[in-house]
Amino acid sequence: MGRSQSFLAGGLVAALLFALLPTVASAQEGNWPWGEVESVIAGPSSVTARGWAVDSDTSKPIKVRLTVNGKVVRTKKANGHRADKADRHGKGVRHGFVLRATVKPGTHKICVEGDNIGSGEDTELGCRTVSVEKRTKKRVARPFGGVDRIVSDGNTAELAGWAIDPDTRKPISVDVYVDGEFAKSVKAKEIRKDINRLHDMGKNHGFTASVQLKPGKHEVCAHAINNGEGLNRNLGCGVAVVGGNPSRGGPGVVITPTGIVTPVIETHSDGWTVWTPCTRTARITKGNFIAGAEVVIDPGHGGSESGAVGPNRLYEKTLNLAIATRVQSILEARGISSVLTRTTDTRIPLRTRAEIANALNPEIFISIHHNGGAVRRQSTPGSEMFYQSGSTESRRAGGIMFEEITAALDQYDADWVGTVRNGVSARLREDGQNLYGIHRYTPEIPSLITEAAYLSNPSEAALFARDDVRDAEAVAIVDGLQRWLDTDDPGSGFLAEFVDGGSTGTGGTDNCVDPPLQ
Repeated sequence: MGRSQSFLAGGLVAALLFALLPTVASAQEGNWPWGEVESVIAGPSSVTARGWAVDSDTSKPIKVRLTVNGKVVRTKKANGHRADKADRHGKGVRHGFVLRATVKPGTHKICVEGDNIGSGEDTELGCRTVSVEKRTKKRVARPFGGVDRIVSDGNTAELAGWAIDPDTRKPISVDVYVDGEFAKSVKAKEIRKDINRLHDMGKNHGFTASVQLKPGKHEVCAHAINNGEGLNRNLGCGVAVVGGNPSRGGPGVVITPTGIVTPVIETHSDGWTVWTPCTRTARITKGNFIAGAEVVIDPGHGGSESGAVGPNRLYEKTLNLAIATRVQSILEARGISSVLTRTTDTRIPLRTRAEIANALNPEIFISIHHNGGAVRRQSTPGSEMFYQSGSTESRRAGGIMFEEITAALDQYDADWVGTVRNGVSARLREDGQNLYGIHRYTPEIPSLITEAAYLSNPSEAALFARDDVRDAEAVAIVDGLQRWLDTDDPGSGFLAEFVDGGSTGTGGTDNCVDPPLQ
């Protein structure tokens, strides 16, 4: 896709990157598929391939296949947003791909093939050889940190950030990669009193690294090198442009020291101009820059917008964040990168939530909610999934998530309630557009709203006060996301789309007060 997805944000497990020089399909003239495998990331018992593919006979996305040692394990359309390739090839912007599969530990040859349209033949777009480690439940101390800025000037790019390994108070090494290739190694030994105040691990954990670049656009990443048992960690990536003006801001967000997720408008040598929660602009100098993620998780409501409230005074905004935090932790353990739209009890308007997703350009954008209002008794959970009308992948995600969530909750004894919307549907305005801003403001990203159960029902509210039930829902959401990423399962529970112009009135910017950013 048009930015790196190879890092794990907010404490996510780091994947191991074993990438050779980018392999571009040699056939770039004629009626056959062509493109590039830009990277292959090996995680615990998994691999993820990224790149782009087009076919001379069509401007529409084509199918690509991931093979492991010659066996096809994953097929998916190359329909990710890649505006950089549209400018070069005149085939539109939907030609990026991310292919992820579960594989056994060991050394494997990973290839991606393009499915031919019309005349011509299928084409191998590129291959990598990777070493895959076994997934383990054992928790080990891994390095962590962040990239504060990536700026380019002249023919160089400069990275600045910090890195700590829990196994030692001494400075650790940070490796810099350019376009997937190792460029240099530096020690994170610069004085960072702010980091010491936060983590009490000593003050010498900052780093600055400069790398020489050829003219053009480059992906620059920093990796913290593990000091003991465990994996290295990708601290973050960004785009550096050489030739002409210094690099401008683009895709990505900055998580401020106060935990606020802000889409980047422009990058400066000493910080960023960002979009605040209340859709204003602000200049900040500190924070953790994140270029992209495979999944963006939106904990619904927050701050003055509480959402549904249970008879036990359990607020939906609190429950949504608790589930979302669990989802991110489980995704981390499975090697899938993700970012939350909010990490605190803060009001975030819908437009800002959507712009966070647009800035990160994920594979999927999921908004977690819990319902209110139903009183009709039924024997099964009244879960509702709302997909993005016009997106087949969003609809498929809804069908898979409906199966996973209802199966997970149905194991518990409760006096379930529901409505005629118990299932998977799209809610539209009278003009035919998606009603929900989560869908309407992210037209290029498959998005999904989950309403797992009815918090207004005393029996269900009592269930969701329990940690084991919250854990079960979080695992179900992650299982659903992984099924959607790794399979072509269609899901079930589909209902007809319906028009309902009514709205709760929440999610806007009226009387919005921005929280402190620094």
